[in-house]
Amino acid sequence: VKDAENLRYARFNRTGAELLGYSPKELLGKTDFDFFPETEARFFREKDREVLSKGILLDIPARSAS
Repeated sequence: VKDAENLRYARFNRTGAELLGYSPKELLGKTDFDFFPETEARFFREKDREVLSKGILLDIPARSAS
C-alpha cells in the first residue's frame, strides 16, 4: 500500500517484502526507485498516478523472476 501523496510504501505484506529481500518494516517510506531499475520504477509510478487520477483499478500481470 502506497501513500497517495508521495507514492511511498505505507504498508507491505511479508511475502512481497521477502521477494524483494527485505522485511516489511524495512520497506516503509521507500519508493519503487529504491528497489527497481529506473525504467521499471518509472513504469510503476506512471501506473500509480493513472490509478489515482482516473480512479480506476489496474491489473499488472506478474512476470517470472527467472
